[in-house]
Amino acid sequence: MRCIIVGCQRSGTTLLRHVLSEGSVFIFDENWIASYLYRERFHANQWRGLGWEFDDEDTDIWDKKAQQFLWDTYHAYFRKVKAPHHVAWGMKSPGFNMACAIPYMAKLFASLKFIYLVRDPRDTFASMERSKKMMNYLPRHFNRDSINSPDLVDLSQRPYEYWADVNREILEHSSSMPDRFYTLRFEEWMEDPLAKTEAVCNFLNISFSTSMLEPFTKRISRSSVVSISKDDFASGNITVQKTAVGRWKRDLTSAQAEKVMRYSEDVAREVGYV
Repeated sequence: MRCIIVGCQRSGTTLLRHVLSEGSVFIFDENWIASYLYRERFHANQWRGLGWEFDDEDTDIWDKKAQQFLWDTYHAYFRKVKAPHHVAWGMKSPGFNMACAIPYMAKLFASLKFIYLVRDPRDTFASMERSKKMMNYLPRHFNRDSINSPDLVDLSQRPYEYWADVNREILEHSSSMPDRFYTLRFEEWMEDPLAKTEAVCNFLNISFSTSMLEPFTKRISRSSVVSISKDDFASGNITVQKTAVGRWKRDLTSAQAEKVMRYSEDVAREVGYV
């Protein structure tokens, strides 16, 4: 496994998945299996009054089996779905559960790297409200009870706090292993997709080509925008015409924007949004 894309949902992780998959790394749209394996280990240790970092013979067996399961399952699938240009694979795993599992995944795979995609909390929240489908069909207005994922329960019950929870967790882990993280700010990526995508490729030690930017010419979700015209892309003119940056100014009320930032201020300041 080459890399995992982490961040809050609606931060551009799906776009990055498509961009990298146009290159040499196929990114699986995976949201729960890795974090599930981590949570089961955590709960087992908590039952014994120990933290997840605790190691003994039982947890060593679990870790080796978890590592083998992830490798066997995804590598077997990778062999079936890869295109000729794919030489490695990774995962797109946004959300709080996966953020908590970062140190565990780093332990299981010593060469694994993390692409941390972060977006303005107000735009992230606005995109959540615009999306009719968030993982297991997150209720658009966060007011239903029929939710079966811990991440989605957090989103539905504490939507204004969720961005801060996810990014605070990721920042804690990225600061402890900075050499394994590349932080990609959504706004900077939208401003210069060519340079920033090339920087991601350099971090992952994979080849970059302008063909990887083709997803910028499509709408990959209901809340995304077409940033580069197909004619410009075909002619080699990588000019950004439109982005999803600052849409919160139109889509959120002043009260909503203020509330998002009230809960997010400390984390938003750390990543440059205050």
